[in-house]
Amino acid sequence: MKTYQELIVWQLADELRKEIYRLLREGPASCDLRFADQLRSAVSSIAANIVEGFGRYGSAEFARYLEIAFASAGETANWLDDGQARGHWTADDIAAARQLLRRLNPALTHLMRYLRSPQAKAKSRRT
Repeated sequence: MKTYQELIVWQLADELRKEIYRLLREGPASCDLRFADQLRSAVSSIAANIVEGFGRYGSAEFARYLEIAFASAGETANWLDDGQARGHWTADDIAAARQLLRRLNPALTHLMRYLRSPQAKAKSRRT
């Protein structure tokens, strides 16, 4: 891969980010500024850490940044729960975001596992 945009995990994180931004544009969540800032920060951190890890020298460093992205995905899920509890959204409103998280988490885990494999470590030493 030559660019981070080619990574499936980044593509999923970007889709999720756009979906969250859409949710925050209108309705009660748009007026709850502190809540909206927290959710925006969590979701944008996912893609940002994938990109930062991609730009690192070795596979172990990349995997470490994916761990942070994974944690930010968990935080994003929590903020979705919180937004539903606050009455900002219904379960149907956030179904697309939840589906993206269900796809993103295993993709992150799979890539982390690969990056920690002997094959990935050997490859990163050669390049």
